[in-house]
Amino acid sequence: MPEERTLGGEFEPIPRRKLHLFFLIDCSGSMEGGKMGTVNQSMRDVLLELNDAGGADADVSVAVLLFSSGCRWMTAVPQAPDKLRWEDVEADGVTDLGEACMELERKLSRDEFIEKNKAYFKPVIILLSDGDPTDDYKKGLEALNKNNWFKNSTKIALPIGKDANRQVMAEFTGNVEYVLKEASNPAELRMMLRAVSVSSTSFASRSSTSGVSQSDALVEELHRIQDNPDDYVVSAPVGVDIPDYEDEEWD
Repeated sequence: MPEERTLGGEFEPIPRRKLHLFFLIDCSGSMEGGKMGTVNQSMRDVLLELNDAGGADADVSVAVLLFSSGCRWMTAVPQAPDKLRWEDVEADGVTDLGEACMELERKLSRDEFIEKNKAYFKPVIILLSDGDPTDDYKKGLEALNKNNWFKNSTKIALPIGKDANRQVMAEFTGNVEYVLKEASNPAELRMMLRAVSVSSTSFASRSSTSGVSQSDALVEELHRIQDNPDDYVVSAPVGVDIPDYEDEEWD
């Protein structure tokens, strides 16, 4: 952790800025099987890797909002990656993205998930979905777009399979370039979920000297990874077993 000298000549740590990483995960019935199983295992991997993310500058916390018929947080407040215990999620129900947007809007506040008197990097919000919203997502997104924390956040969408509604995801991110190529099999989903998670914490806490926003630089890097997947080797962390899902394309 960086240090600064006090007037008394002693060194005291400079408080690190907080970085919240939000996952909005579709767990509707269409995610049943390999999609949900891959998300479950990949998120365990992600949490292990995020233990070392953020470096000396950022104090990373993770919050997971699950949505299907309604929505719920996996934890009551954002947690440090090594404190969040991933609970296997079962796929069921419909796709209430609008309700998830309303719930996220409520929590992106100094009265809720954003602590008072703390310094923050802009949040990173990652949306995963494989289909169409089944509720009034436009109403929920309209409310969310009025939230200053959301407006200034980095928003990335990862479509799962060819049926994911990329137009809706582009409305969520505010930029079609921030919607990645769809993951068409377990290997691609596992690779990109980990790449998005770990890279986003690194880019979000950097200072830009090139004039390019850190969000744009992150998205450029993620597209590069998708275009050159052989350069991004994904191996399981020590002690983690990866289920052997067949890497067939999802319908």
